[in-house]
Amino acid sequence: MKILHITDIHGNEKIMKESLKFRDVEIVAISGDLIETKDDIKKVKEWIKCFKVPVIICSGNHDIEIDNGEWLYETNALVNRKVEINKVIIDAKGYMNEEFDYNVDILIYHTPPKNTLTSTDKNLRDFGDEFLEKLLKHNFNPKYLLCGHVHNPLSRQDKINKTIIINS
Repeated sequence: MKILHITDIHGNEKIMKESLKFRDVEIVAISGDLIETKDDIKKVKEWIKCFKVPVIICSGNHDIEIDNGEWLYETNALVNRKVEINKVIIDAKGYMNEEFDYNVDILIYHTPPKNTLTSTDKNLRDFGDEFLEKLLKHNFNPKYLLCGHVHNPLSRQDKINKTIIINS
């Protein structure tokens, strides 16, 4: 399955325009922080409509600051929910949700797990999720975790047990 993973665009129109050039993907996974201000909502909604494949979104901290993220549900995207596409189970969990479904191939979650190269920035500050880290170290093993939140991580990819973590 070919996935376009987008995160933390914060209303950036250049990134929105560039993302539309990817035509050979089967789904678009967005791991939060689509907006920076309320003024971004209208253009983000219009941008999401441009995709011809399913768009799956998990809310980020910036998304829920305005109207608790309810504006996301006014798009044609699959928001903060579990879906099956081409026999692949994908679960998008909203920001700070700690109720994870263990039967999942791909988890889309805004915050990377703590103590990973994907959660630590260039100044060695760790912005990761401690609860998610504990789950992944014990018995929660999706094949992939698509995340964001940390804009300039030490690495865009890391791994905990069997789970490949990608912060694009």
